Amino acid sequence: MKEFIAQVFDAYCQAYDKALNTQGFQPWVDKRKSIHESNQVRTFLETYKATGKNIITWMELPVSYKGGYLKPQLAHIDGFIIDNDRKRIIFIEAKRFSRETQFKSLNDDIRRLYDIREEIYVGDGLFKGINLFDYDAYVLFLADIWEHRNAWAKDMAVNWNDSLKDLNCYPEYVMKKDIRQIIPGYHLTYTLAPFFRAEEYRKELAVTPKKKRKIDPSLLVWSDEVGFECLLAEVNQSGKK
Repeated sequence: MKEFIAQVFDAYCQAYDKALNTQGFQPWVDKRKSIHESNQVRTFLETYKATGKNIITWMELPVSYKGGYLKPQLAHIDGFIIDNDRKRIIFIEAKRFSRETQFKSLNDDIRRLYDIREEIYVGDGLFKGINLFDYDAYVLFLADIWEHRNAWAKDMAVNWNDSLKDLNCYPEYVMKKDIRQIIPGYHLTYTLAPFFRAEEYRKELAVTPKKKRKIDPSLLVWSDEVGFECLLAEVNQSGKK
């Protein structure tokens, strides 16, 4: 998966290079250099979809979740990939990094994704027409950086690898990352992390004995420390009659 995503990122950068350098697209005005993040998501989805025959992609995927609120909330995930060829799904969030608040916004999105994970994987695993337990899942964070915008953006471009320690996912969970300059001062980045390991879950489910008591799914909040698939197997197995 790491090598595959690196290849997709290469093609993704080539698409941006063609648009900005060959075609001369300049979707920004005066000193306010900005390219809407929807271009990141759309271009990546198109690039990924070209790698197979049975791949479904979507932008702004609506997902209902509670996340500790009294009433269900409606989240919109920037991009979603169902790769039936390789039995993978990918949740994508994208940001424009031109000021510090946008990094915080990405962290909020990451935390929300993990809140959603604790809800959609409990039970039968049916989600958007597929069974989640049949697919490996990943989260992919896309971002672009205009280093000329301000000192913070410049520092982010120069020290991008170090900034990963401040993301709301454990650095040791990051599978692959890269940054690429497309035109002077403009960079594209990605960070890939695991979300759900189907084979690991099946192994845990096979060795987890059925419990007589029902285990509260809220214990999944500890999954970062103990292993999401292990705890999920215990929660789902205990809920069977």
